[in-house]
Amino acid sequence: MSPRVTREYSEFRRRQIVTAAWECFTETGYHETTIRDIARKLRLSTGIVYRYFKSKAAILEAVHECGRANTADFIERMTRKGTARAAIQEFISAVMMQTPAEDLRRNARGAIGLWAEALKRPAYLRIYRRQYRSVAKELSRIIAAGIKGREFRKKVDPEAFAAFLLALASGLQVQMVLNESGNTQSYCRSINNILSSNIWE
Repeated sequence: MSPRVTREYSEFRRRQIVTAAWECFTETGYHETTIRDIARKLRLSTGIVYRYFKSKAAILEAVHECGRANTADFIERMTRKGTARAAIQEFISAVMMQTPAEDLRRNARGAIGLWAEALKRPAYLRIYRRQYRSVAKELSRIIAAGIKGREFRKKVDPEAFAAFLLALASGLQVQMVLNESGNTQSYCRSINNILSSNIWE
């Protein structure tokens, strides 16, 4: 009789595979990555990977599921902040400032690669759009509350400012990929200071 695999172990192994896949995608790209590459990173056989995922596309779906969960956690963290200023600083920090620069660049390369993949896969594009709308809606709500609480120096449009912050985050990821020699975290702190000096009371 073969040993029984617990649900906890199965989930642990699935997370391992998804993490390894994400690392491969960020290093070499989705199309260039093979199941063998993912298995090699974990020092597993390809058969074990296939036991948990039927295909590379199924792994990509799991990567997107993780993205959805991370987005939900991110929204919750912002919601717990007491002010719009603290929530927006959390947004900028979470996107750009909490990990080493090379990790940020690697993640940015992976994210941009998956954006391109989503343009070819309508189901994944819908996922990205839902995530975007969720974050934009929560940012707009937080900004509106900040306006009501007189946190802002000037009157701003909550939806437009939320869209600006999301565009800023995406643009910073692109810049990290294009400008590999720059001090990413110092640059992001400067961006944060520019925002702080112009919008807050």
